[in-house]
Amino acid sequence: MEVTAYEPPLPARDTHEIKIDDFEISWNLDGGEAFAISPTSIHEAGCIHTTQGLEFEYVGVIIGDDMRYGNGHIVTDYTKRARTDQSIKGLKKMEAQDPERAHRLADEIIKNTYRTLMTRGMKGCYVYATNPDLREYLRNRSQPASDYHVMSIRQNQYPQHHQTPAKR
Repeated sequence: MEVTAYEPPLPARDTHEIKIDDFEISWNLDGGEAFAISPTSIHEAGCIHTTQGLEFEYVGVIIGDDMRYGNGHIVTDYTKRARTDQSIKGLKKMEAQDPERAHRLADEIIKNTYRTLMTRGMKGCYVYATNPDLREYLRNRSQPASDYHVMSIRQNQYPQHHQTPAKR
């Protein structure tokens, strides 16, 4: 199960909306079935809204361009999220009135979104960051476990675990 907070604008359905190197995947779009229990969901990327209240055996989280690492700090940028993302609605107006408050709130929303997504895997969580510096930072901060694997985004190297949703 792949999940991500970064939601780019959606093109026509016959294309993959998420493309990283040679890995491509489509956003879950309403096909009449609940995303998490759909047999095709293993080939789709969910978001925090479609995974809300659910847990999976394994989860893969793609940290998008809204979070990066630079100058010794994790930096968030709400302008890199989809304009349709309701969680950041009103931040542009708030930024004009109180930039410090807007940036603090955006930082909290973005970090909380990824933290929540990373807790959806009961047995494990694979994380990929589009920002190379953040990817390296996370790799260096990870605690190796007996079954620890650094996730490659390439389709032929992605773990082949099937999800089993369980309600919280």
